[in-house]
Amino acid sequence: MIEEKISSDGANEIFISALDPQALEYKAMVLAVWPNTNVRGLQMLSYDKNKQKINLTFDTYPDEEVKKEFAVQSNHMFCDYYAIECLLDKRLKVLKIYDQNLQQHPLPSLPPGSRIDNLKSGVGVYYGEGVRHLRKVYFLHNNIEWVRKWFADLSMPLIEPKYEYTIFGLEYNIDTLKATHISQYNIEDKDNLYSKDSLKQ
Repeated sequence: MIEEKISSDGANEIFISALDPQALEYKAMVLAVWPNTNVRGLQMLSYDKNKQKINLTFDTYPDEEVKKEFAVQSNHMFCDYYAIECLLDKRLKVLKIYDQNLQQHPLPSLPPGSRIDNLKSGVGVYYGEGVRHLRKVYFLHNNIEWVRKWFADLSMPLIEPKYEYTIFGLEYNIDTLKATHISQYNIEDKDNLYSKDSLKQ
């Protein structure tokens, strides 16, 4: 496991390495629907059985082929990775790029003490059918209970933190700034980014 995502909308996912034996099955499921899928730069995958969704996360900038397929705008400052969500039953794909250019995205209210890492995560921007109005802002916080109370109406799952700082992803409507769901991430802390005192300014 590289990463675990627990979400208030029930999209709970375990991300595994693209080199993991299980990843071959996930890739085959995607290729059965989209035979021409390019998996160059694929870093990790996850499978949500309930939603019949496979997430492909690429450890590279979105190339011109991807930008053209999803009609990506040119005003982004791309982080060096992107994701494609493959909805198998619906035969739909959704692209999510991560934009470092925060000032062009209205942001919802976050709990005091939140820290946004615009260089690593930025703001998630969706491209695909029915998702153009959505954004996702990623933030770090060292008080899960405070975050739970701040977003009490989202029924955030109770997950014990692994590190001093926890990563959250808040999806919201860019037009209304209303939050649609929140995710909590447990990520393998290889670089000691989320441990105690590692985020002091």
